[in-house]
Amino acid sequence: MSNTGNTTRESSSTPSHQRPSSSSLDIESTHKRKKPNSVIPIPESSLVQLDQVKQSSYGIIDIVLSNQEETHSYSLYYRQIENLCRFKHVEQSQLTAILYEKLSNYFNNVVRQDIDSILQEDTPTQECIGKFLSLYKMYDEKLRILARIFLYLDKNYLLQHSTKKTIIEYGLGLFVEYVLDNENGENKLANLLLEKHNQLLKLQRVTPTSDTTAETFTKLLVKLHSTRTPSPFEFNLTLIQKIIDHYNELKQTWSENYIPQTFKYMNQEIVFFKNCGKDRHFLNVLLTKLKWNLLFFDFNNIIRHELPTLIHKPQELKLLYQFCQLTESDYSYDSIAILNYELGCFISDQFEKLIDTKSKTIIIELVELYQFYNTNLNKLSNSTFEFELRNSLTKAVNIKTNNIYIISQLCKYIDTYFKKSDMNSTPADFLQYVMIIFKAITNKHEFLLFYKKDLCKRLLLSKSDITQEQQLTNEFLQEIGESDEDSISFKVMYHDLQISTTDYSQVVTPDFEFIPLILEKKYWPSQMSGEEDNSTTLPINLQLILDTFSIKYRDLGDKFNSKKLYWNNFKLHQLVIVGHFNGGDVEIQCNLLQAVVILLFNSKEDYSLIELIQETLMDERLLRQVLDTLISKKLVVETTTNFKLNSNFTSKTNKVKLSMLKEKPSEITLNTTLEQNRQEEYKAAIVKIMKQQQTLHYTNLLKDTIELVSKRNPTVSIHDLKTCIDELITNEYLKRQGQDITYIP
Repeated sequence: MSNTGNTTRESSSTPSHQRPSSSSLDIESTHKRKKPNSVIPIPESSLVQLDQVKQSSYGIIDIVLSNQEETHSYSLYYRQIENLCRFKHVEQSQLTAILYEKLSNYFNNVVRQDIDSILQEDTPTQECIGKFLSLYKMYDEKLRILARIFLYLDKNYLLQHSTKKTIIEYGLGLFVEYVLDNENGENKLANLLLEKHNQLLKLQRVTPTSDTTAETFTKLLVKLHSTRTPSPFEFNLTLIQKIIDHYNELKQTWSENYIPQTFKYMNQEIVFFKNCGKDRHFLNVLLTKLKWNLLFFDFNNIIRHELPTLIHKPQELKLLYQFCQLTESDYSYDSIAILNYELGCFISDQFEKLIDTKSKTIIIELVELYQFYNTNLNKLSNSTFEFELRNSLTKAVNIKTNNIYIISQLCKYIDTYFKKSDMNSTPADFLQYVMIIFKAITNKHEFLLFYKKDLCKRLLLSKSDITQEQQLTNEFLQEIGESDEDSISFKVMYHDLQISTTDYSQVVTPDFEFIPLILEKKYWPSQMSGEEDNSTTLPINLQLILDTFSIKYRDLGDKFNSKKLYWNNFKLHQLVIVGHFNGGDVEIQCNLLQAVVILLFNSKEDYSLIELIQETLMDERLLRQVLDTLISKKLVVETTTNFKLNSNFTSKTNKVKLSMLKEKPSEITLNTTLEQNRQEEYKAAIVKIMKQQQTLHYTNLLKDTIELVSKRNPTVSIHDLKTCIDELITNEYLKRQGQDITYIP
């Protein structure tokens, strides 16, 4: 390549390593053996050429640093420098000294002033940092050009000496020393630079943009600090503290969706610094401090405020749980226990609020809410939360003001399903819904008291699927235990129905369709005894049917002869009678009490209320209930003084089904029934214990009674127990002497 005229700049390629050519230094060579310590004279022409090469090599440094145009190509400069370095070792040392000196002078006289001017001028942070980055980029480019031109010196001399720095290392060292470690050791520029950096990061957090200035500047700071040996951690600590301080300000504005916003910002922060080249240790320290300051420093209040929103965001809830799993090792702080406690309080409160609505579909709504929480909490794979969910439901349904209501609603839900009024639930769903609530009820035996009554009516009136009924009952029995008294009672009930169908058909008179159900009175609900129907007078023909069956039943053998049949519960006797009306015959499906009144109209067209009472011997309240069912179907017409059969009654299907005599117990009635049942249970337990012990200390009697009763009903009232003991003493079942209680046989 010619040495004159304009030349093409070859800064983009690495110079080739060539042996000295015609342009190299021409040093005379001989094959003669040299004498020791002899000095070989250098020709005059070579000295001139050597001086020219030196001046050219020194000059290219000034050309690059001052942005002047090169007179030769980079490859020519490279060959000259290589020849100079190969000529004598001392030339490499001298060239290094000149290079260092010129770089130092350039930095001190030019770059330092530019740095001071940029950092100290009153300009917006982003503009200031942009200028600083441009300055560094220009300085870095000059260092890289010099590194390419002086590659031979870098590779064969500077890299080989542990005390020497490469061109880029030396130039970067000047920059770092001034910017980060000034000569006074006060780091004023470093503090100013870090403050600018902090302002830039804060601006980026508050108003995110696509501008990359913050990321580029952070990468530069990471690079500059990494060149310091040893790399000080103060930069990291200062940076982390400034990040934490800013987020402590920002979090005050996160009134809504606090935890999701916290996750978003923490993720952005970690991704940002990871992209900027920060090491794993820095990222772990930053994340640990962010989690503590933004989440766990005031975790109780944060989680209490955020749970209503967080419970509907399973992914965020799972991430929070994963963070909580690390707090024990990171901070010696058990956040799992706090999360579990607050979850329990929140869910229990939600159940209570739902129950307070007194919804007609409260059982379905409770279970659906339970299943919603259960689905989300199952994703955490922690049985503690699942237990807390069940415990929360248990607390809510067993609050004294809620318990009776839930028991009555569960009974109603079961009754509605089996009467086929609820066609929206599959058998599997129905069974699951019932068992979720049943398991939550602590006084299960008190629930079974009301369930048994409804079950009895459905079974006796054939208003349900007995297979499904038995399946549900078996689920209840598995929960309370097969050996329990209630278990025995339910088994006997189903057994009674079975043998009534299979064993007593031979006893029935063939000329009359009669299906008797023989029930063991001891095991069926007391409400089925029908004591209020005792006084009712039956028509002779109906009474004859019952008497005839009773005689034949006792004739079956000695086992049956000693038993007495009671037909008192006329409400549950189901009959079909045919009514002859002007419009034609109509089949009337009714119970025995309704039939008694209807058949009276065969003798007389109308009756006064007094006459009906005299004929039937029914209680007036009961008679009014029966008449109301007849009037509602227009079989009987009520006048001012009398009740008259509607001879013009018609039916499109020639069939009519009279309503049951409904007795809907109120919550007050249910409460009273439960209280009476508890009192009797408590008294029975006390008497049982005292029969065994004969004499007991008052405190020990309470303790033993609680232990016995709590097996069936965990919610034992000590006040009620004391009341029962006092009543037993008053009724002379027990005697008290001081603190000792004695049983009276």
